Amino acid sequence: GLSTSPKSRKSHVARSVSGTEPACSTGHFSVRYWPGGRRAGSYPAAATFFSALPLNTVPTLIAVSTLTAKRPRAFVRVAGPDAADYLQRMLSNDVEALAPGESCEALLLTAKARVIAPLLVLRRAADDFLLLTEPELGDRVRTELVRMRLGAKAAVEPEEHSSTLVLGERPRGALPNADYGREAWEVLDAEVAGEPISPEELERLRIGAGPPRFGAEIDDRVLPAEAGLTERAVSFSKGCYPGQEPIARQHYR
Repeated sequence: GLSTSPKSRKSHVARSVSGTEPACSTGHFSVRYWPGGRRAGSYPAAATFFSALPLNTVPTLIAVSTLTAKRPRAFVRVAGPDAADYLQRMLSNDVEALAPGESCEALLLTAKARVIAPLLVLRRAADDFLLLTEPELGDRVRTELVRMRLGAKAAVEPEEHSSTLVLGERPRGALPNADYGREAWEVLDAEVAGEPISPEELERLRIGAGPPRFGAEIDDRVLPAEAGLTERAVSFSKGCYPGQEPIARQHYR
């Protein structure tokens, strides 16, 4: 974790997630986070390690009650009479179980279980969902959902919102975010009082906590289990969705 002593400004090596080897043994994350490891066509682990060196130390942050940062996002709305059923058939997590106002992580996958996009799914009403993803993936998410929609009565449209990440006490209506190794929340379309931190500081917190980010440690060649995503974004009790069979085989073997 991060030292919060105001008397210290020393840096220390980021650690991997609980239960894995220290980050220093592999250079960045636990070895399962390398995009494909030694698989043909993947990035060499050494190249990934050296490219990450500037971000592989975590400066001490002075403890304050609330830290805030802008969280760049793309937003896609899925709404209509068949929205819940359609997303339940397309995404890796049990989105039908969400009550209005609740959220969960999920993945949009290829039939071979490669990651198209990680998502944070907010159910705004019984037939209205908002999907939050990385800024560069919004068009891809919309295209895939429109392409597979067929006869489902569900509109798939981009929306414009702002997202502020809050590290500290939960603001009313905020969405939980598990990427930073401490209590973190996303607030949509509102300003939040707190001590702002830079994007670079926020990225160091994420690296110190362990979760991979699409476009950094993972890409569309990676299986969810290779990136530690099944524990947080996959339901093994829900119905079928693209990529379910390879994920289940890998999980139960």
